[in-house]
Amino acid sequence: AISGRSHLRTLTVDNNKLTSLDGLQNHPYLRTFSAKHNKIASLVQVPKARLLKKLHLDYNALESLETLSGLEVGAEAPDAGKSSAKRKRSRRSRRARRVRSSSGFSSPPEEGSTRSRRGRRPSSFGSAFSSRHNRLLTTFTASHNKLKTIKGIEHATRVTTLDLSHNKLENLEGVHRLYLLKELIVNHNKLTTIRSANQLRLLKVFIAHHN
Repeated sequence: AISGRSHLRTLTVDNNKLTSLDGLQNHPYLRTFSAKHNKIASLVQVPKARLLKKLHLDYNALESLETLSGLEVGAEAPDAGKSSAKRKRSRRSRRARRVRSSSGFSSPPEEGSTRSRRGRRPSSFGSAFSSRHNRLLTTFTASHNKLKTIKGIEHATRVTTLDLSHNKLENLEGVHRLYLLKELIVNHNKLTTIRSANQLRLLKVFIAHHN
């Protein structure tokens, strides 16, 4: 298990014998995480690291990326309590209410407070990638694993660099949904078609030799 200080921004645990990412959820502020040369077989904890920008899992035992689908869920950044500015505004608001109350004046309704519940916009569970409060995956490397499909990677729509070389991929179905992708490395696989990659308009680097 991965344990330690919860406010770490960068964590490297390369060259160990880790079999899972259990404990990654205890580091909600991670921006960069590297666990190369381990024995990790599941990404189940990755969606819980909601500020993660760079993830390096080369030389592991991954067979599937499907648990990355959780990246679409739960769109807000970790809450470590109100920020200093919010606390100050809250204290000022409470003081103002006490002053108005003691002086006999009633507190005016807050803006929007009369809006009916029906008219409120429902919270979205599919807007994690577009949320300004989130920095989600932009770099993902998982070379030298046992991947046969990239199903699941389509949920990491902000990825700009993707290295899945030295796996067992037979196609790139779904990669066209990574509309920000600039670098795609898939050499040493078993690809029979690269059709999906042709739709990547921002792609600058495409390495696919030895397939």
